[in-house]
Amino acid sequence: MSEPLIAQARRAALLAVAILLGASAANLPGRADAQSALIPMRIATIPSEFAAEVYYAKELGYFEKAGLDVQITPVQSGPAIVAALMGGAADIGYSNILSLLIARDKGLALTIVMPANLYETKSATIGILAVAKNSPIHTGKDFNGKTVAINGLNSMPHLGARNWIDKNGGDSTSVHFIEIPFSNMGPALLSGRIDASGSFDTTSDPDLGKPGDQFRLVAQTFDSVSPNFVSGAWFSSEDFASTHAEATKRFIIALKQAAIWANTHHHESAVILAKYLNVPPETYENAVRTDFATELKPDTIKPIIDLALRYGVIKAAIEPRSIVSSLVPQ
Repeated sequence: MSEPLIAQARRAALLAVAILLGASAANLPGRADAQSALIPMRIATIPSEFAAEVYYAKELGYFEKAGLDVQITPVQSGPAIVAALMGGAADIGYSNILSLLIARDKGLALTIVMPANLYETKSATIGILAVAKNSPIHTGKDFNGKTVAINGLNSMPHLGARNWIDKNGGDSTSVHFIEIPFSNMGPALLSGRIDASGSFDTTSDPDLGKPGDQFRLVAQTFDSVSPNFVSGAWFSSEDFASTHAEATKRFIIALKQAAIWANTHHHESAVILAKYLNVPPETYENAVRTDFATELKPDTIKPIIDLALRYGVIKAAIEPRSIVSSLVPQ
């Protein structure tokens, strides 16, 4: 990652910590109202369907039923959420597994307390490699020397695209990967500024590849990693999980209820998402929906560890069980 990008990430992390500290100073664990039996908890989350279990748990009363008084704060990046937890500005946060591995590789004491979104080949919503409909690109070799946009360097979409290209006759070291926001992927493809997108957003284009669509699906790149793995998780500092075990267990109970409900209530969950993400409900009604894990077997995160090692994102192998809290249902 270049110095400007590192500087941007640091600024974003510091801003997130400042916002969370200001928003939650009166809600630190152990400072609940004397008349209330609810335990305060501060949750930092990326505002996305991938992490939507907390919205469902709050809206459906699962947190309150579990004895938690939850404050949810949206934060735009995983590194900023990691900084918020390590700085004591939040108690539990959402991150993709790769970001957690990178943080652990750097020596940060973080632990997974609950799995979040699954990647399943039958309902892929991420890791989508797409091109304009009339593009000549079809195979891995066709990507050699081309420009591919992703939402973040050394992210799962980035590594997934590299892995697929390398496994399908191409050389990912010859590909020019650039960072652009999700919302700019489609226009950039249509204008010819990029040759492909490795982070295509199926939420904004639920008809990807269907007759009349302007784009074509080349691959579900995560299939080259594994057809089924846990992509994201809820995590805390090891210190918080151990010193607030009861609160953490209550969070796990509420999140598991929310995950089970969300997996079978797509219409109702679309309405809740529309409320929290400020989008029309139809955005999710017509899209492939995220599936959530209700338990976490450490082997379901090993494919990401292997991928991170293969492309040098982490320096040493990480034992899957070492980053999962003993409180997590398995």
